Amino acid sequence: MYLISTIFLIINVGALVFIIYLLYKILMYVSKK
Repeated sequence: MYLISTIFLIINVGALVFIIYLLYKILMYVSKK
């Protein structure tokens, strides 16, 4: 059970970082234009 929750947490953190990175890239692209 502990392993599953740890993997789930890692996936959630990874997804969050990926979303923030995408938003940052979009922001940079928009501000350049």
